[in-house]
Amino acid sequence: MKTWEMIKALTGNPKKKFKNQYGEEIRVLPDNDLFFDGVDGHNYISITDEWEEVKEPVDFMEALKSCKRVSVEHPNLFDMPVIYKKNASIATVINYIFESYSDALVREIILNGKWYIED
Repeated sequence: MKTWEMIKALTGNPKKKFKNQYGEEIRVLPDNDLFFDGVDGHNYISITDEWEEVKEPVDFMEALKSCKRVSVEHPNLFDMPVIYKKNASIATVINYIFESYSDALVREIILNGKWYIED
């Protein structure tokens, strides 16, 4: 997303974090100031930068309670189609996992997977 879209998203939800194409991170501090972690100590952003949201993983129960679409990452999900791993309903993800993996692996994925809540 463009810089103006990132700033608009931060205005709507100051808890979000973003990084640009150089890996530099920007976030809103508790006093509502923007914190920018620039490479080589520079402290400016460009209107031509491209940004992506930095999502923090949550545990399965938090993802479930959110009632939102989710994404999941786990080393054993390397063959899981993207349609089930990214921005899917929790029911879709769980159904796929239960149909595709052993009981032990299902427990491992649920307990130790990196779950992300999508907007």
